[in-house]
Amino acid sequence: MLIYIYWAQSATQRGLFFSNENLSSEIHDTITQFRLTSKPLAEINFSEIYGNSGQFQILHPLLSIKKPNLASCKNCSEKQIESEETRDAITFAKDKRRQLEFFLSGSAPLPNDFFLKPPFADQQGSSYAYLISMYPTLLEDEKAWVEEHLSYFKISELKEVLQKYQIDDLKFLILSRFSELEVESVIRGEEVILTSDYVLFKDQDRLGFSPLSYLVYSAAEFNQAVKNGKFEVSPEIENGTCILKIGNSCWTYNSRQTQAYFYRYSFTIILLIGLFLFSLLGFYIKSLYEKNKAQLKHRLSLQVLSHEFRTPVSAMLLLIEQMTSKQNKLDPETQDLVVRLSAEVFRMQRIIEVSKTYLQTESHRVQFNNVEIPSINNWISDFVLDSNKDISSELLTEDHSLIVDPFWLKFILSNLVQNAFIHGKPPVVIKLQKNKTQLKILVQDNGKNEFESLEQMTEAFVKSPRSQGMGLGLNMILFIVDQWGARLLFSKNPTVFTLILPLRGKN
Repeated sequence: MLIYIYWAQSATQRGLFFSNENLSSEIHDTITQFRLTSKPLAEINFSEIYGNSGQFQILHPLLSIKKPNLASCKNCSEKQIESEETRDAITFAKDKRRQLEFFLSGSAPLPNDFFLKPPFADQQGSSYAYLISMYPTLLEDEKAWVEEHLSYFKISELKEVLQKYQIDDLKFLILSRFSELEVESVIRGEEVILTSDYVLFKDQDRLGFSPLSYLVYSAAEFNQAVKNGKFEVSPEIENGTCILKIGNSCWTYNSRQTQAYFYRYSFTIILLIGLFLFSLLGFYIKSLYEKNKAQLKHRLSLQVLSHEFRTPVSAMLLLIEQMTSKQNKLDPETQDLVVRLSAEVFRMQRIIEVSKTYLQTESHRVQFNNVEIPSINNWISDFVLDSNKDISSELLTEDHSLIVDPFWLKFILSNLVQNAFIHGKPPVVIKLQKNKTQLKILVQDNGKNEFESLEQMTEAFVKSPRSQGMGLGLNMILFIVDQWGARLLFSKNPTVFTLILPLRGKN
């Protein structure tokens, strides 16, 4: 339910249920209504304040970059014109810097046209007006001079200058609070510019005369007026969710409106979610049915295999035994064929026995004959010896007895060891560890196991591409372990299977 509510709210915020045209109309009506009922704090005409040639570069350094004027030289290439204009700009900057240095040193007054031509800032980023204000002794009336030249200070310098000289010019006080992104919005001529303190609306009535004239209102009053309706507005943030963006303002529905649409469309949304969940449930049930159907086919095949093939295989084993008794009378080539045939028949017998055992575990007809093994160290040593494989063992320093079914314990360890030799890499080690209540038997090899979890490996008929078996060994092991109340653990790199048995017996 919580997921549904979150989805419905986010969908409403993104405007999934509404027409963009209607949204735009409603939001612009909200702005118009606010402007009709509110009085602007000020009007800022950027075209007048920064009206001299090139003066807009005070607002943003990128505005000082000019495109080459190709019309000024018909036979010149763009690069030639660009290089000439660059040389001219460098010359102007040097001349202006020299004039400033003469003035600051007291050698000459500032030329009358010093603030009529660009550039208006030095290469270090400070405006020339700011540099001059740092030498108040050179100015007759310092505060009056600063007030007269406020439009030649950079936006980032205004706050310091206005506080220093106690200047309360509202237009420049507002500008001093602008961030760099908000200044860029002004330069682009955005329709609405929202800051933390103010909201600026482009004065559409003066577009033909002053294209960058804005009426300034209180941001707090504007936000409150918007919240009284169905929307909320905030400065645009990167990757923010907005139903509409106007200038740098991001518009969304407020919580009351979201809840209203939530309740209005709740039945439809719940119905759709219910259909979706029902479809998922149907797919899940179908997959379970197909899986059970496949397992039933496998079990039927195993029943037929174990029943129909048991007698022929027994007969073949008797024939092989008779042939083996006369093996000395056979030529080497025939002896080799007999050995290979014996191996295949014994393999077939093993498959039948494994199938029989699996069917017993599936039907829960396994009976255990628990006896006490006096020495687990001796039992493991005998197991390693009987296996005829290159297995090393690490036994307990203090031997212990164990009550368990020896037949099934041997079945479990034989499967784990065989898997280690087929799927892993030597050395294969059997380790014994114990504490007061548990005995751990670890079968370890240095191979890489392609399975990620024990659950994957212990499913019936699941096997690796290298396996020649039926994919039933680990499934049966897990069943036996569960019946014993024991545990089987698995870890990778190196591959280790750990059988944890309850320790009942004597030291």
